[in-house]
Amino acid sequence: MCIQCSIQNLGITNVQGKYLAKDGGPKEARLNKYKGRYAEAESRYGLRPNVVAAVQAYVDLSKHSGISPTALALR
Repeated sequence: MCIQCSIQNLGITNVQGKYLAKDGGPKEARLNKYKGRYAEAESRYGLRPNVVAAVQAYVDLSKHSGISPTALALR
């Protein structure tokens, strides 16, 4: 399985790493905006420890490659 396919199936729709911030990311971001109001989305897209680690590794890889995480996902 390619890394792009793996990233797309991590259970989080955004590979930019915005949810990795200590404050949980932007308040207007989808996972924050509806937090506590949509249980199915939280269970499906919630930031489980393995997801956080995988997204962080992906963000680090993109920085090392000199491109954005979004551009890396599209390659």
